[in-house]
Amino acid sequence: MQNYSFAAMTTNDTATLRKVGLRMADLRIERNMTQQQLADAMGVTLKWVQRMETGELNFMVSSLGKLAGAFHMRIADLFPADF
Repeated sequence: MQNYSFAAMTTNDTATLRKVGLRMADLRIERNMTQQQLADAMGVTLKWVQRMETGELNFMVSSLGKLAGAFHMRIADLFPADF
């Protein structure tokens, strides 16, 4: 487990981007959603979801709000406590 603070973390941190993408994919699959359904719920493109799930996309925090909204959960609930 890596411990990140907002000051130390950069959006270029590929390990963190990959972890976020994997969590996003897990939540989508748990809810029996396709990538297209998630994209529609978030108001983004299918390509955006695909790039996010593979850790290729350098995302903004506002994207986490859209993701949480699509899953009907709080941003904090997107991640386990040890994330």
